This record gives sequence, C-alpha cells and structure tokens, in this order.
Amino acid sequence: MRVMLRFWFALLCLWLFLLYNVERLYAPINLASFVYPFTAACAVITISFRRVWATRLVWLLVTAIGLFLLLKLWRGYPIGGMKLPLTIMEGCVITVTISMAVQIGRCISIVEDAARDVLLRHYGPPAVPFEEAQSEMYRELRRARHHQRPVAMVTAVPETGSLKASLNRLLEELQQKAVAAYVNARIAELAARHTKDCDIISNNGQMLLIMLPEATSIEAEQFASQLQEIVKQELGLTLKLGISTFPEEEVTLVGLIEHAITTPVPEHLAPVAIKGAAAHPANGESFLHTNGKPE
Repeated sequence: MRVMLRFWFALLCLWLFLLYNVERLYAPINLASFVYPFTAACAVITISFRRVWATRLVWLLVTAIGLFLLLKLWRGYPIGGMKLPLTIMEGCVITVTISMAVQIGRCISIVEDAARDVLLRHYGPPAVPFEEAQSEMYRELRRARHHQRPVAMVTAVPETGSLKASLNRLLEELQQKAVAAYVNARIAELAARHTKDCDIISNNGQMLLIMLPEATSIEAEQFASQLQEIVKQELGLTLKLGISTFPEEEVTLVGLIEHAITTPVPEHLAPVAIKGAAAHPANGESFLHTNGKPE
C-alpha cells in the first residue's frame, strides 16, 4: 500500500505540474485564472479531511463542479457558447484532481490502519472491543441486579497532555492515533495483570472500560488508585479515571459508563503503596480479590 500511496502522490504532483504549465505547453489553452488555486484547494481539502474523501465520489464531484460554475459566473467568465469546450476542460481538470486526491486519502487511511494494527499485534490488547464485551457486561449487570450484588465500572483514558508529538500536520494525526492505540493497549495489559478472570476489560475506541464484579466503591477507588500509580511508573502517563457503582449510583450499563466518565476519581485520593512482587500479581489474581473473595 505504501507503493500505491507513493504512486498516487507522484502522479498528483506530475498532474499539478502539467496543469500549472499547460498554457506554456499549448498557447491556445487559456484557463480561468481562479481555476489553478481552486483546483489545488480541492486537492488539499480532499486529502486532509476524512469526511471529504470518504464521501461518495459522485457527490463530491457534483459539489466541486457546482461551486466552480458559480465562481466562474460570479467572476464574469462566460460558460457556454464558444467557451463551452474550455469550461468542459476546466471541469475535467477538477474532476481528475479530486479523483487522485480521493485515492491518496484512502491510501493514507489504509496505511494508518495498518500501522495501528501492527502496533496492537506487537503488543496485543487484553481489552476486547466494546461491541464484543457489551453483552457480557449486560449479563454481569443482570446477575448483580438479580442477586443484589455490587458492581463497579472504571473508565481510563490518557490525558491529552500526555500524548505529545512533533511531526507535521498530516503525520501528526496518524502518530497520535497510533500512539493512543498503543498506550491503550499497554494500559489494558497492565490492568489485566491486576484483575481477576471474572473482571471485564473493554476498549470502546476512546477509553478503557473495566467492570469489576463484586467490587464496592471503596474497592473500585483502590483499584483506580493502584492503576494510576502503576501506569505512572511503567509508562510515565497520568490517567483521567472515573468510577461509578451499581446499584448506589446507576442501574444500567449505559448509566454506569456515563456516570464514570462524568465522575472523576478525586485528586486527593492517595494511591495505595505497591511493594515488591505485589505490583505484579500472578495472572488471575487481583489487588482487590483473593481466592474469589474481596479482601
């Protein structure tokens, strides 16, 4: 795909070079002066914004050609009659440019997704996608409601200030998304070390959702504090943590998630000390649980 990206990018550069020199190469051609910056702007906008190049090409072209015709009329250029062939040529120039820009945008998206997949494959996340974990979370919540048992929800997402990059604008978005995905995978891996098999770690694409069956609000705060300390030690990141509990605060899964997002862990909450081997309990063990029972 990198080869295709280079190909389309080189082809677009060659096409724009020919466009900007077409009047020198063939004197009878006299494109409207605004066509040159308009075409370049169409290419930049199409490549830069996913919503643009992801739009159906026919609608994208209809919008661009319609705007081009309005600008041409507004600037006093004739469209029909003897100038009709020139107008058609200008429309073809815009069509070809936008079509190439769409291909470049799609190639960039594929490369971006591939880079994220490589990072996640290299450090596979214990957190399953939220779409897969949602049914299990609902089932756990129904069990807790039926047996009148507590359930806690913890959300975790890296603070924006923790993810800084120094690449140019086009690569910055790719880097931040890749780094965010990698960081979420690392946080999920660290959280998985300190949760039980019955605990559920999920990633909804924006943050980690950690459901702790049988955990009270105090235990959830302890877990969140420990996770904050571990992530700070291992990754040097500060987490924005939220907590909600069933049935004291919310009784639905969506309510638990929304309440956790809007109810951050108090900053004054002192982290629980992590000593020796306790910082890395064996798989299936937890800071909050021992042999399936709360400490």
